[in-house]
Formats: sequence, structure tokens, C-alpha cells
Amino acid sequence: MNKLILFDIDGTLLLIDTLADLAFRAMTKKVYGLECTFKDISYAGKTDPQILEEVLRLQGFDSATIWARYDASVEKYCSCFDYYAKQNSYRVTVYPGVIPLITELQKMAEMHLAILTGNLEYTGWRKLELAVLKHYFTFGAFGSDSKVRSALVGVAVKRAAANCGVFFSGKDIVIIGDSPHDVECGKPYGVTSIAVATGHNNLEELKRHEPDYAFKDLGDFKTVLEVLKK
Repeated sequence: MNKLILFDIDGTLLLIDTLADLAFRAMTKKVYGLECTFKDISYAGKTDPQILEEVLRLQGFDSATIWARYDASVEKYCSCFDYYAKQNSYRVTVYPGVIPLITELQKMAEMHLAILTGNLEYTGWRKLELAVLKHYFTFGAFGSDSKVRSALVGVAVKRAAANCGVFFSGKDIVIIGDSPHDVECGKPYGVTSIAVATGHNNLEELKRHEPDYAFKDLGDFKTVLEVLKK
């Protein structure tokens, strides 16, 4: 049976310290005239456009001003991200079990790996590249596709049909993520959800959102593989 396995990036596959915040601060100062940090809000599991709007609203910006400058903010954020990456202004952590899990999944013809993340497409791929994980994935759905995270599941399904020649639905779609948003975004589609407590939420917090499965991390990758084969 074919399955579409959708991985979140930050807090699930990897952690990159400081880089995104440095780029965000530089971007908001240049585009909006005020240096802001996305750490002023609860940002885990949200899309980058959603984070930008929430942060700037706290600073008194209205929606019209925020979105009028949105294209400029994306361009500046991506260029600042690259600038700080070249300065080695970051540390990368790939979480336990990630590499053996995706290595094994890649060997299975019926398992189709993709990304589902709130990151912009450009910076999402760059993070995977910096963590030497990009080669495991060929497509995904990103925050630049929609501000609404649940809409990204539909985007991923359409791209999977184009890339894999299979239309996935229901429990044949698996979302693996570290936040309640990762669990909740798949519920309208009836997907299988796997929550991992490697991000900002502990295991008990994640279980309250009733994922199909919950693990402290992906370290016991053989057990995760057995779950994915069901």
C-alpha cells in the first residue's frame, strides 16, 4: 500500500539555532523599520506568513501595511538567511533516529517522502541543505503556499499526485511533527498523525491533541517503521 509521509522540519527533523531569528530581525528592520523577533509569540507549528503577521500586529502594524510589504519581506528574509548562513551564524542538530528512519523509508517503493512545513519554500530547502537532509526529499508544501497550515495538506496531496502518480487520502497520508498544529492540521483530512516531543511541547501536551501515535523522539526508528507499515 502506497503511503505519503509528510515531515515537518523545525523541531521534528532538525534544529538550527539563531539563523532564522537573525534573518527575521534584519528583515523587519529593513522592510518595516523596526527590529522584531518571532520569539515574542508562540511560533511553533505556525507558518512563516502567520508568524510575520502576528509579530507585526503586536508592534501596531495593520494588515494593509503588513501585506503591502510582504513580497519585499520575503525577498529580504531569504537574502538575510543566506547572508548569516555564509557567516556560519548557526548550529545544526539533526534529531535522534531521523537519518536511519528516512534512509530506511527511502528504500521502500511504497513509501513516498515529502515535506510539510510552515517555512517558506526557499528557507525550508535551505535548512534541509544545511543539515545535509535535502537529498531525501523532492517535493513538499510550504508556508509560502498558504498562511493556513491545514491548507498545506491539500497542497502536498496535489504535489504528490504530480510527483508520484498516486492520489493519497485518509490514513494513507501520515504527518510527522512536533507541535499541536502538526496534529490538528491533518484532522480535516483524516490522516494518520505521529507526534514527537522534540520541539516546544512535551509528550503529555501533544497527547492532549489525540495524535494516532506519540513518541518522545524518533530514536526508536524501528518501532516508527512498524507503525508506518500498518
